[in-house]
Amino acid sequence: MPEETRVDVLIVGAGPAGVMCANALAAAGICSYGLAERLFKEGHQLHMFAFYNPDSDGVLARTGRAPVINAPTARYPFWILLHQGGVESIFTDSMAGHGLIIDRPAAPALIELSNDSEQLADMFSHPVKVTLDRLDTPGKQEIVHARYIVGCDGAHSWVRKAVGITMDGEQTGHIWGVIDVIVDTDFPDIHNACTIHSMSGSCLIIPREGDKVRFYVQLSDSDVLDPITGRLDKNRMSPEKLLEVRISMTRVL
Repeated sequence: MPEETRVDVLIVGAGPAGVMCANALAAAGICSYGLAERLFKEGHQLHMFAFYNPDSDGVLARTGRAPVINAPTARYPFWILLHQGGVESIFTDSMAGHGLIIDRPAAPALIELSNDSEQLADMFSHPVKVTLDRLDTPGKQEIVHARYIVGCDGAHSWVRKAVGITMDGEQTGHIWGVIDVIVDTDFPDIHNACTIHSMSGSCLIIPREGDKVRFYVQLSDSDVLDPITGRLDKNRMSPEKLLEVRISMTRVL
């Protein structure tokens, strides 16, 4: 028989949104989580955006700069950038102080929502029943009874689909490649966020902590799609090929 447990809130998804939600619930009633100090210490402060576009001769040129925060009274007139693992570690460390841990080797398989009006009206009942597959023990399942369930499992949310909630907004058909590098360059805006639009596509430059830089490179279908299946084939792209695409976009700088 599957093991059964009861919780107040079951959070599906242990990325930044999920761990932030769990930490906030654990620290309910506490004014400060003590997160700012680590963000300032570990993250990168970003103050400016720069914009590059082709001029009349097709040569890329900077067409503008703007502060990332425009509010003149902002206490912190900048963004702090930190990689996903760093953000998650801040929240998981904070959660550990409240006696909570993240159970990652589990995936939801089935959700059942009670239709019993009396149970739904009882604030102490557990009307949500979720069956979990234990990924660390093949074939083993666990049943969790919860008062509430929160879906923090991303754009392709299992929770949203399981309860029949439609996705608001639009999905883009663009494919982007992402690579982190340490660069040796005289590019004047390497420490600013940059959007670069060229005749060959678009590129976004985001400075990161530790002198690293992240490139978001727009890819064409021919770069990454299998011509037979039409599906994304990661084997068609590599860090070297991604940098080649990026260089072709910005060669005329």
